[in-house]
Amino acid sequence: MFYLCMALLATLSPWTLEADPCPICLAHFHDRHVAPVVVKTQCCGHRFDLDCISRCFVDQPVGSRQCAMCRQDPMPMMNENTSESHPDTFFPDQTFYLACLYGDLGQVARSLAEGVNVNAVMTYDYTALMLASNNGNKAVVQRLIEAGADVNAARTWNGATPLLIAAQHNNNDCVKILIEADADLNAAMSGGATPLFIAAQENNIVCVKLLINAGADLNAALLDGTTPLFIAAQENNINCLTALIEAGADLNTARTIDDSTPLLIAATLGYTDCMKALIEAGADLNAAMSNGATPLFIAAQENNTDCVELLINAGADLNAAMSDGATPLFIAAQKGNTDSVKLLLDAGADVSVRTKNGATSLLIAVLKGYTDCLKILINAGADLNAQTEDGSTPLFIATLKGNSDCLKILSNAGAALNTARITDRATPLFMAAQQNNIDSLKILIEAKADLNPQIEDGSTPLLVAAALGNTDCVKLLINAGADLNICRTSDGANPLHIAAAKGHTDCVKLLINAGAALNARTESSATPLFIATQENNTGCVKLLNNAGADLNAAMSDGSTPLFIAAQQNNIDCLTALIEAGAELNAQADDGSTPLVIAVWKGNTDCVKALIEAKASLNAAMSNGATPLFIAAQENSTDCVELLINAGADLNAAMSDGAAPLFIAVQKGNIECVKLLLDAGADVSARTKNGATSLFIAALKGYTDCLKILINAGADLDAQTEDGSTPLFIATLKGNSDCLKILFNAGADLNAARTSDGATPLSIATRMGNTDCVELLTNAGAR
Repeated sequence: MFYLCMALLATLSPWTLEADPCPICLAHFHDRHVAPVVVKTQCCGHRFDLDCISRCFVDQPVGSRQCAMCRQDPMPMMNENTSESHPDTFFPDQTFYLACLYGDLGQVARSLAEGVNVNAVMTYDYTALMLASNNGNKAVVQRLIEAGADVNAARTWNGATPLLIAAQHNNNDCVKILIEADADLNAAMSGGATPLFIAAQENNIVCVKLLINAGADLNAALLDGTTPLFIAAQENNINCLTALIEAGADLNTARTIDDSTPLLIAATLGYTDCMKALIEAGADLNAAMSNGATPLFIAAQENNTDCVELLINAGADLNAAMSDGATPLFIAAQKGNTDSVKLLLDAGADVSVRTKNGATSLLIAVLKGYTDCLKILINAGADLNAQTEDGSTPLFIATLKGNSDCLKILSNAGAALNTARITDRATPLFMAAQQNNIDSLKILIEAKADLNPQIEDGSTPLLVAAALGNTDCVKLLINAGADLNICRTSDGANPLHIAAAKGHTDCVKLLINAGAALNARTESSATPLFIATQENNTGCVKLLNNAGADLNAAMSDGSTPLFIAAQQNNIDCLTALIEAGAELNAQADDGSTPLVIAVWKGNTDCVKALIEAKASLNAAMSNGATPLFIAAQENSTDCVELLINAGADLNAAMSDGAAPLFIAVQKGNIECVKLLLDAGADVSARTKNGATSLFIAALKGYTDCLKILINAGADLDAQTEDGSTPLFIATLKGNSDCLKILFNAGADLNAARTSDGATPLSIATRMGNTDCVELLTNAGAR
């Protein structure tokens, strides 16, 4: 991280490259009578007319110019004719600097004699002393110091001094000279690196010793707290590390970013020689990082077994835990580092220590599927049934993860088979069934695990396997003797209910063949057949029908499977039920039949199938509504047509006397009105209060219905119980269009209401309906 810019060194190489003049300069040379001053750059050997350069870069100072061809930074130029540096260049004393760089002591002496500035700063912030120190030109370094060179001059961009540069490049003679010249031993770069730090990093043992003997600060650290001893340990520079230890460097100074010490970094990287030296010197074996990790923890984590052994033998704390409670043994087991696990257990590490969430080393080995670690831990006496915060045991985790090898090891070792997770009371067998882990399920069944444990909602392993369609698990559990009919407490559903609901026909078949209760009811009284029908699982419906399930078992509201099929337009299920002999006319609590509900929902295919199966066309609800009435009410014209064609009673009335035609008119369902009239519906039928279809059309203001009914021969003057006629009610409601149609058709203008003797004209006048008054007066009403 500390280096001389190689680009600069390249620019200061001997200039042997020759090239054609710059094309810009060639144009400038043309037709000139005065000989140009030709200069050559030391970066690439290109030749230029100095005057041309000045013209081309007129807005730039000469020290900011670039070579027009190679675009490198400004370089010293020499006169092509005299081979001397031209005064109009970036620095006129390039001869002096090149001599310092390449070790030409004679030229250095001559330049100094000529009065060159020994501390002038050249490009890239280098002084002559820095260049000489970089290349190890000790005689030049000595001469420059004698000439007054500043031994502590620092580069502005990174703070490097001649001593640091010499240390970096292993120029030990220069280091010695600079030390003797009282160079600042601890002058640090911008990041905090001192010459000693750099020497330790670069494994320059001679330089390290020189600096130590001169009194350099052994513990001067980078901004992040990294010391020379730390960097020596990190880079495995054992000789430098030993020298620093012998000189008294602080063994335990921690890096501020993570509190790691030299011993910890050596353990991380597996540098046993550095670890030995640090341990022998008395480094703190248990100094922990900010997260609690000790050197032993890190060594165990990285499976650096030699380091683990060193630390154990030195007396490191075997059970020092991280902030989350993880110990060296835990992390070794987590990483599957078997050798480290053995070493720690042999040394007496606590096999029962838990993390903050209750996990043991045994549990983490199972979680990761490390069977070798698992065996070792079991043999060491690990608790087979230790539970985490949520109640998970190692055997539960093995099942959850499908690690059948770990499961078998634990089962054979005597782990508890039925310990349930606290959060939901799920046992290992339940999890195996839920996750379709056939191998795990077999192991647990063979080990005699409880086949019928129930989780919080009452679900059993068989129920959850049936719900998920895990057919192989269902088969295993049935063959092992699992209870077929245990119900879920949340809703009373058993495995057959759930399999039928999900449409898992293979599971349904297995359960039926095993003798599951075909007609068991949920809390809402639903049977498996009802649920299969409700979910439109035709395959399950057929299986249950063929097995002899009760086709007509009704819910608490009286609805049967056929009813629900008609309601939800599940035509395939409906057909299967009809073919199996389901009761076509079974009524729900409100008297509705499958045909009624199919009509109500406008499920034409179901209506058609029920009619063809000879369902009762006129079976009425408790309020008297027939299928045709409902179809007319809901404006289901297709259903109205189907029912009419099948011979439904056109005039079957509700308990209040309303017939299909009446309700069609009341709803303004004009197409249904036409269909019913065309089929011969009674246009004069009245409700119990005497209202006709024409009356209700006038009341609602439905002029189209009114016209159709008049044309069908409806009685224009039929009166209700109180004597109101269609014309009277049209006037009362201010329906002037209906009024006009009725008196034009010949309705009686003066028929009075019997309850109070009011006539259409008197009621229009009283109501302030001027349009109606005018119409009636003009028509001759009185």
